[in-house]
Amino acid sequence: MSAHQPYEEKEILQHIAKGDEAAFRQLVHKYTPLLAPYILKFTKSKERTQEIVQDIFTQMWLSRESLSQVNNFRRYLYIASRNHALNAIRNMMREEKRHLKWLQDQPSGVSEATPAQDYSPYIGLVEEAVQRLPEQQKKVWVLCRVQGKKYQEAAMETGLSRETVKKYLQHAQASITKYVQHKVIISLAGLLLRKLF
Repeated sequence: MSAHQPYEEKEILQHIAKGDEAAFRQLVHKYTPLLAPYILKFTKSKERTQEIVQDIFTQMWLSRESLSQVNNFRRYLYIASRNHALNAIRNMMREEKRHLKWLQDQPSGVSEATPAQDYSPYIGLVEEAVQRLPEQQKKVWVLCRVQGKKYQEAAMETGLSRETVKKYLQHAQASITKYVQHKVIISLAGLLLRKLF
């Protein structure tokens, strides 16, 4: 990188802040090839990756006036990318849960015709998080989320009250979500930082 390049980039940001579409296209053209491969590692979908990259730059254009205040565009882009990728992963996990539920409700044979996407990296993180839970929370999680038991059934099996089961499940869900998000942020940060900096 030449000593003159940061100034050129700052100048481009100033032009974009004033609504210069040509300068914005130049920025998109430069950074899309850096972002897309790394977001793809998490989404496992070219279409979804394309959507996320487009969303990142669309949001940037909509708030373009603020770009004139950005001193480190790569860091700014990294934060925007991380946030969008995390939101996409949360949405994918919700969609996968709904999809698996739908498959379970179908007659046999349908699951072969409509295979689920491979979200095994995230499922693995959830399993790691479950193993780290306190013993009672883990037991409640397995009974309710894995075996599909109702609160009252889990309460009878564990000797806990229904409200305690509900509370343990809420704590377990919060812990698992926090653990998965933390791991994804670390992984995504490492990948993006290696490419962007």
